[in-house]
Amino acid sequence: MADTDVVVTDGYTGNMVLKNLEGTAKSIGKMLKDTIMSSTKNKLAGAILKKDLAEFAKKMDYSEYGGSVLLGLEGTVVKAHGSSNAKAFYSAIRQAKIAGEQNIVQTMKETVGESNE
Repeated sequence: MADTDVVVTDGYTGNMVLKNLEGTAKSIGKMLKDTIMSSTKNKLAGAILKKDLAEFAKKMDYSEYGGSVLLGLEGTVVKAHGSSNAKAFYSAIRQAKIAGEQNIVQTMKETVGESNE
């Protein structure tokens, strides 16, 4: 599987894909937790992996990222999750600040161009 940095889609499809991925990630997390808690052997393994699992969970935590960056023709929007907490809003604002400072929309215009191909 290749790494993906950017996905281009319409709003409806993008939202459906995000919701599907969120649900899948939540289900996998619950199954992993249930498996770890299912036996003494698994609990011991979980204790050994606790730090690594915490780091993995942090990478999967939407509040670390704040929201999805939507690039428009004239500006940038960061769409936060409906159940965002203070940390998630902070992260979303940080993303918007970075996007503004780096002139992402202008860079996209210059890179992609204004052609009708």
